Amino acid sequence: MVKTLWLNPKRLERVLREQGLQANPYKFWVGDLKEIVKMDEETNSKPMMSLSHDLFPRLFSFVLHMLHKYGKNSFLGYGPTPGLIITSPELF
Repeated sequence: MVKTLWLNPKRLERVLREQGLQANPYKFWVGDLKEIVKMDEETNSKPMMSLSHDLFPRLFSFVLHMLHKYGKNSFLGYGPTPGLIITSPELF
């Protein structure tokens, strides 16, 4: 259990950082899920200002936040599992 919830996520975080990806530090058990849920609730509590087909900021507000904060290639924590945000695949 310690290996699954702490050692493996910290090892993956270290490896991803060594490859140049940035993110929030790993938080035991939940990763970034609390922040993701909070940001989604804030975004969904506001009405859509226009009838736009650009739904990415509304549906993926936390991913957009991470892109602005850490750049085009970063990662976030879905619990103990990292999710990669890769917008420049030719780099990999």
